[in-house]
Amino acid sequence: MRRVYFLPLGCYRNQVDSEKYAAWLKNKGFKIVSSFKQADILIINTCAFIAAAREESVEAIKEALLLKRKKKIRKLIVAGCLVKLYWRELLEYTSLIDALWGLDIVNNHPSRFFLKTSHVAYLKISEGCSFRCSYCRIPQIKGTLRSRTLKSILREVEWLDGHGVRELVIIGQDTTSWGKDIYRQKDFAFLLRQIVKNISQIKWIRIMYAHPLSLSEPIIKTIAAIDKICNYIDLPLQHINDRILRLMNRRTSRHYLEKLLRFIRKNIPDVSLRTTFIVGFPTETDAEFEELVSFVKDTEFKNLSAFIYSPEAGTPAYNLSAVESRKKRERFHYLMRVQRDISRRLNEKLVGKELGFIIDDSNAESSWGRSYYDAYEIDGAAYIDRGFSVGKIVKGKVVGASAYDIIVGTRRRN
Repeated sequence: MRRVYFLPLGCYRNQVDSEKYAAWLKNKGFKIVSSFKQADILIINTCAFIAAAREESVEAIKEALLLKRKKKIRKLIVAGCLVKLYWRELLEYTSLIDALWGLDIVNNHPSRFFLKTSHVAYLKISEGCSFRCSYCRIPQIKGTLRSRTLKSILREVEWLDGHGVRELVIIGQDTTSWGKDIYRQKDFAFLLRQIVKNISQIKWIRIMYAHPLSLSEPIIKTIAAIDKICNYIDLPLQHINDRILRLMNRRTSRHYLEKLLRFIRKNIPDVSLRTTFIVGFPTETDAEFEELVSFVKDTEFKNLSAFIYSPEAGTPAYNLSAVESRKKRERFHYLMRVQRDISRRLNEKLVGKELGFIIDDSNAESSWGRSYYDAYEIDGAAYIDRGFSVGKIVKGKVVGASAYDIIVGTRRRN
């Protein structure tokens, strides 16, 4: 039996694609293994979003080529975004790489082979993005928005619901724009309601990658109204200064974003907001960066990620005047120190409160998990004082807090 090992790099969208291909190969008689040491065939699903992701993908390919030269694997297949961008360059290595796959998944197939965990699953509802941010190559790689049909999504949801999934994370390049390209009256809020109607075992639904321009009032009100949808919104803002937002072609403004945030918090008072910012965007001044820092301090996001601007060839921002590398790094570290203090304060406010937690890992004596307000792998974790089965949702009281993690007590104390 031919044994295959998948190495998905980059985002969760790549993980979904890899799991679907793994299920397809399994149905063809291949064995999917959990280590490259057991494999005959290694499939690397690459990422090319920014320079760091491309470097990681190239390093993985180099290591795989070395394994092949040493005859530790028989075949190497390279797939994903790097292939789409650098097909011709990779063709030079076809004597060693056995196949190059663009890995455009036919999303109508509902089945998966879970490569990491089965209690948390990612549901990719669309591909591509129709926004044209000046720094982003996604439209070059993935094209414009292409929504999956409602029927194909619900088939997959029903399959996931019946195969041990307890938390469903909805993703796309621009998740909340779902349906705009193929439906007139069915929008993302409609899709959420239909998903909820078709699940029984899935307990939490989480939404990632909501663009500020496509996160509509009906979507926000739907999140607020349905208990199974976590009061959690991942809303990448990228910056807050109006001049930088225009250069980014974000088609938003500080006024618009502040109004949106007020509406969210009015309708979902306990919302957990995650955002992303780019520091060191070309021509960003010290004053504009300080405006961003001040906004972060005032807004107090539950979770925040920052990226140092990466110049991407072929994008409008590529030829703008660059900020010095040292200054970009300094700004990044300063912003993350600010956010660390905010996260600590918000976590300390949870001490004494009882929350729901999902178990991600466990042993006989203790567990690691997350609260309702945190996403798998990217947000803070909770240390829980008892061993529970993975995927179980438990109630516990927060008894301690640090900058990113919390300690939870579940035992009754006299």
